[in-house]
Amino acid sequence: MYKLSRSFPDYQWLRANSDKGLYSFGGIAPSDTMILKSLHYQYPGKAGDKQPLITLSYSFQEQIFSIQDTTLIEITGINENFESEFASYDGCYVYRFSEMGRGDAIFWWDHFIYIKPGIGIVAVVTKDRNSPNYETIGQWILIDYHLKN
Repeated sequence: MYKLSRSFPDYQWLRANSDKGLYSFGGIAPSDTMILKSLHYQYPGKAGDKQPLITLSYSFQEQIFSIQDTTLIEITGINENFESEFASYDGCYVYRFSEMGRGDAIFWWDHFIYIKPGIGIVAVVTKDRNSPNYETIGQWILIDYHLKN
């Protein structure tokens, strides 16, 4: 009898809130560490504001962090609510950036990042721009948190 197990290397993104927005400081894993201070999601702001975002990535195959690219993100909403069956958050900033597939994968996705000041990223919703009804194809939702002083 074989027991199939799927395990991924442990890694963590290093992030912190401030009165200027959400900072990224890179990531840490047993196999690699990347330290890079960057203001990822700036607030306060207003709908329509745009800023560059340095895209960081972790490769499960190579077990390394890397800087992928810089993309432009836009604030699409302020003081917005995020509702799901798992959690709800009010007073969120909503940021949007697009991703287009390369090579064999042909896709065009919009990612909506919900940030609650004082907590951080509470949800990410990914929608497929090529689908007839702008379908949601993925979600990441913070369902529980504990703030430390």
